[in-house]
Formats: sequence, structure tokens, C-alpha cells
Amino acid sequence: MPAYLEILRRFYGYFYPLEQRLDAFPALFDWLPDYTERRKARLLLEDLNSLHNPTEPDRCRELPAISTDAQAFGCLYVMEGSTLGGKIIYNILKKQLGIDKLAGASFFYGYGPATGEKWKAFGSRLEAFGRETGTEEEIIAAANDTFSKFEQWLLIKK
Repeated sequence: MPAYLEILRRFYGYFYPLEQRLDAFPALFDWLPDYTERRKARLLLEDLNSLHNPTEPDRCRELPAISTDAQAFGCLYVMEGSTLGGKIIYNILKKQLGIDKLAGASFFYGYGPATGEKWKAFGSRLEAFGRETGTEEEIIAAANDTFSKFEQWLLIKK
């Protein structure tokens, strides 16, 4: 369980400050009416609290550059993508650790049975935004930067 708590802390330490930055881009709210529901840091914090995590998670300071709506969408692509792998991880957590969406695994549970539908809806809105604004390459570059910075953050030794 200590390793799982560290994973939750690391995810929270990256997702929380990234979400704070993304909130400054009204295009996300305009293009994704359910943007607020898609924020994941609160789920990570709920999981940490339900597992009696005594430590305030560190926050990542080396976040991806976000100065345009396209970069914000690229970041969100990575964050939303975590829900797809989360379905598999959730099943492992439930089986191996005996935790579920109500007790420590709500982040990985994601949208539950609606995960595929929510991912498709996000992808559709993302593609429409990229086409309409001509920013597909900028979105991809921001997604790559987000993945890279997240990987660096996860690999930092404490």
C-alpha cells in the first residue's frame, strides 16, 4: 500500500497544479461543457484521504508550457487519456488491494462504464477545435510535452 499511496501523491502533485493552469483557458469550458467534471485532482485527493494519507503531496513545478488554448487542449488530452488505462488499473487495485471507487480507487475508476463514451466525446471536441483553429500540430506538441514532463515528475526520487 505505501507504493500505491506514493503513486497517488505523485499523480496529485502533477494533476493539481496542471488543472489550476488549465482553468485559466475559457476555451476549455466553451468546447467542453462538462470540463469541470473532467477535473481529476479532487478524485486523487479523495483517494488519499480515504486511505488515511498523512502527507501533503509535493507539487510539480516543472509543468508543460501552457499559454494558448491549443496547448491547454494538448495537456487535457494526456489527462483524459489516463482514464482509459485507469480502467485496467482499477480492476487490478480491486483484486490485489481490495480497494474500490468508494475507498481509495476513485481516480482509476474514472468515469466507470461511461469511460469509453466520455473519451470519444472528448476526442470529437478536441478534433473539432483543432480543425477549426488550425492548431493540430500545437495540440500534439503540447500533449508530447505534457507526457514528457509527467514522466520526469514520476521518475524523481525522493
